[in-house]
Order: sequence, then C-alpha cells, then structure tokens
Amino acid sequence: MGLLSYFSVISHDEAERLHLATREQRLEDDADCIKMVQQREALKKIAKAEKIKIQNRKRQRSKRQCDQAQKEDPSNAKTAELSCPRQLFKEDAAKNRDVRGQKHEHKATDAKLNNWVNPLLWQQIVNAGHEAGPQLSPTEIVKILKARNLQNFSKLTPQVLGCYIERPLNNNGSCTFEVEGSKQVAVTSKEEKRAWTAVVGVTAAGNVLPMQIVMKGGSQHSLPSSNSLDYAESKELGLLFGLNAKNYWSNIPLLEEYLKKIVTPHFSMQKQRLGYPEDQECVVLLDCWLVHRSEEF
Repeated sequence: MGLLSYFSVISHDEAERLHLATREQRLEDDADCIKMVQQREALKKIAKAEKIKIQNRKRQRSKRQCDQAQKEDPSNAKTAELSCPRQLFKEDAAKNRDVRGQKHEHKATDAKLNNWVNPLLWQQIVNAGHEAGPQLSPTEIVKILKARNLQNFSKLTPQVLGCYIERPLNNNGSCTFEVEGSKQVAVTSKEEKRAWTAVVGVTAAGNVLPMQIVMKGGSQHSLPSSNSLDYAESKELGLLFGLNAKNYWSNIPLLEEYLKKIVTPHFSMQKQRLGYPEDQECVVLLDCWLVHRSEEF
C-alpha cells in the first residue's frame, strides 16, 4: 500500500471549487478580524471619552467647592494676590507720590499666578511633605494640602509641586531630598566644586595602599590645611598630598614621589616580613595613563 493511498483523488473541477470555498472562508475570517479590531478601537475611544468626562466633572466639582469656600471666607479669596505682595507695596507707595506728572495708562490688575514659595504657603507644603512620607509623592502632598486648606491650595497641581520637590524642601539650600535607597542623589546649591585625582594602589593580596591625592595649584595653600577636620587622621593613614601646577592629574615627579614614599616602603616591609633579600625583584602594574607612556617615564 503506497503513501498516496491515504489521500482521496478529486478532479480538477472539485479542486477548483474547494479552492474558491477556502478563499471565501479566508475573506470572511479577515473581514471578521477587521470588524473586531474596529469594534475594539471604538470601545477604546468611548472609554477615553468617558474618562475625560469624569476628569472634567471632578475638575468642575473641585472648582465649585473652591468658589464656595471663597464665598464663605472672603479673606482667602485672593491667594495669588496675597502671595505676591509686591503689587500691594507699589500701590501703597504710589499713594504718597506727587499727583502731578504723567498719568497711568493701565490700571493695576490682580495677580493670577500663586507664589507657592511664599512663607505663608511654603511652610504648609513642607509640613504636608513630612506627613506624606519619604517618597514625597506630589499627588499625596497635594491631597493633604487640599484637605487642610482648600481655599489656598485649590489651584496647586501635582505637576507644579513636582518641580519644587527637586529642590530642598526646607528652602535654605542645605539639604537635598531623594527617595530612600537611591543610588545617586543630585546635589543642589553646590555649584562650586574642586576636582582632584586619587592615585590608588592595591596589592596582589587585596590590601589597599595609602592613596596619593593630586590637586591643582602652585603652593601649599592649594592643599588642605593642617588645621582642617580629620587632617591628622589622614596623615596617620599614610595619605600623600601632591600638587600639579598645570592640572589635577599625576605627572612624572608625583609618580616618582608615590613610588618612593608609598610603594617602595611597602615592598621593603613585605620582604622583611617574608624573609626575602633586599635585592628581591618586585612587580608594579600601572594603568596606561599618558604619563606612563611618555619618553621621560
């Protein structure tokens, strides 16, 4: 019995009819798929429109609550104006001026934008930030503020508050807040920096040798003062401070000083500890810095 015995034999006309039927079925299936996709997209549009309606209703309800609160307490009706008192100072000063001279062409208008760093408002934001926890979620902070003082913080949004959270919350420039456990924290209000190079040596046993600190400068005034904090401890640990007049990188004299005062004493101590002769050869592996590839080196 051959392999073809498992298949039925049909004529050419039957094969053509079967092909047409299969093609029509594929077209119907494709049409159904297209229809399902269109229905799915229509449902997405309906859901999106409904979401926008809900957000608009919430926004309108919040505005009505704010307006009602302002009617009940007129003293808080102009938060923007009270948070920007400069215009009021200018108006008071204008009252004492000579009435003669050119008249004002434009009348004074009330402030429209709130000054959230005004001490009267900022302290409330700081307190809400402490209550919100270390995550400092803008949404949570805004929710707390509106629950406590809807009149003054009705126009505050999480997006606006997020710009202020990146700055120190205590508003004195001495601290930076970040999520607990972050690997890197951006430093604010610390624009002046001092670059320097640390020459680090590690032995084959895994011990770290004292570092050489290279700073740019032409005199000892460019180095840390002997009266600075922990300076005595750094000298006890064997730290070596060096100067480079051109930049803060190591050069030939500094490298020679590092080998003479740090590497060579370490080799001598290890030879004495292990009982090796003084002429025992030692190996130093150096990174391929430019100074190490110079003709002078």
